[in-house]
Amino acid sequence: MPDSENREPSIKNPRIWVLHGARTGDNQQVSALARALGWVVEEKFLDYSPACGLPHFLIGATPYTVKESARTQLRPPWPDIVIASGRRSVAPARWIKQQSGHRAKLVQLGRPRAPLHLFDLVITTVQYGLPDAENILSLSLPLQSPLGTEDQSSEPRFAGLPDLPRPWTGILIGGSTWPFILDSRAASALGNDVNRWIGRFGGSVLITTSPRSDPELAKALGEVLNVPHFLHRWVAGADNPYKAILQSADRLIVTSDSVSMLADACRSGKPVAIWKTGLRRDPFSKFFLTLGNQAHRDTSIGILLRWAALKGLFTPPRHVERLINAVIAKKRASWFDPERPIDKPSGLSGDDDMEKAIGRVRALFD
Repeated sequence: MPDSENREPSIKNPRIWVLHGARTGDNQQVSALARALGWVVEEKFLDYSPACGLPHFLIGATPYTVKESARTQLRPPWPDIVIASGRRSVAPARWIKQQSGHRAKLVQLGRPRAPLHLFDLVITTVQYGLPDAENILSLSLPLQSPLGTEDQSSEPRFAGLPDLPRPWTGILIGGSTWPFILDSRAASALGNDVNRWIGRFGGSVLITTSPRSDPELAKALGEVLNVPHFLHRWVAGADNPYKAILQSADRLIVTSDSVSMLADACRSGKPVAIWKTGLRRDPFSKFFLTLGNQAHRDTSIGILLRWAALKGLFTPPRHVERLINAVIAKKRASWFDPERPIDKPSGLSGDDDMEKAIGRVRALFD
């Protein structure tokens, strides 16, 4: 029989399962990719048990890292593709592939912290330092939904904003996450920089914190600011002006610890500056950052570390500044300087990350 008659028929409209976890940024990325593909999407909201913290070589492919109350969502008809992010989703994703007769394609975003050959496609960014491989696609920024989709309004929906003088500078604040330190002391330093900048270039600031922001951070920032401002303190379940600030601000400042906020800011088309968040200087942090840098070098140690990363034996530490430097090199943003204006971006036409990702996922079904 000819080879063409032995091939499985192509899937015209694949069914996607999106595995959601606890991290908002991860969930936004997997949803953005799934929606952009234009296929049938089913969202699975998973709550994980303590077993998810065990090494992958012990867990294997299993649904039992998911709590029983959420496990009921994992039942046939099985999907053609599973899109997920983060190490916790790896075990149930592999199990779903098994249940589908190994037909389902696994697409993992970020860094899976598992052997990379387990996935049909890993979509990552340079901050994670994953080695080159045929099933790895490295993008300039994390995938995000474009502004203007979903429930985003064209104007802010919170009181007091229209009374503030123009131009508006939006400030998006993350929080402490290894190896970054964004505490009350850092917030005071940020506030002083903002005071100097607004005093020199005018206008007012629209500020929002985020789920990772310590409540004391907003308090310290509010005590220092002496320029016209709106300061939103993030609270779970409350209205959040984050998207409204992205849309309405004339220019944006983002703390360097948050890559997802940076991606949103760059894709807004506004002038973007990055405020440099402090790094931990303890011996542990220095050692792992040095180790991560070694993984990119053509030395015997670098080659060994890349091999270990492919096998899931070593996960390079996150190196956000490597990603930021690449964004700045493309003139899509700049480091914040309280004595300089924020330059307009000149690299917007080169943002084809979503198109690249869609092309690679569709190629899995060719």
